[in-house]
Amino acid sequence: MLSAFIGAVVVGSAAGAGLNGRTATLSTLARKGRRLDADEIQALVRTGARVVRWHPDGCFQSWTNLPHGQLIANSNDSMTWGRGRWQLKGETLCVEIDWIHRESGLTAHEAGCYAFYVWRGKYYYGPSEEPAAARDSRFGEIQFSR
Repeated sequence: MLSAFIGAVVVGSAAGAGLNGRTATLSTLARKGRRLDADEIQALVRTGARVVRWHPDGCFQSWTNLPHGQLIANSNDSMTWGRGRWQLKGETLCVEIDWIHRESGLTAHEAGCYAFYVWRGKYYYGPSEEPAAARDSRFGEIQFSR
């Protein structure tokens, strides 16, 4: 199945439990963490920033924010890569990536805007809104570096 090679952005609360502290439920992030404001996100997410995004299923994806809002992404399985765009919109990072599996050529399109939380000294991404249905879903850590 196509979604198996790109990893799910949101998985059920039992899946990927723990992952060495790389996941948290949205309800935990909302209760115990702090949502970043637009200025804090802008300081992290800028041209040249390297982004590593952990998924609750254990896979991770990385990319560098290139000029003009472009990016080229890779997955830890080394079989998946993608081209896309990134854009800051207020208190969210919006990404649009066309993922391509190197062997099969299957493609998948990802488009979403993510909010960021800080909890226990780590950053996590989650939905830009907090729907009740997602409160028990797990979201992954996200890291930014230069």
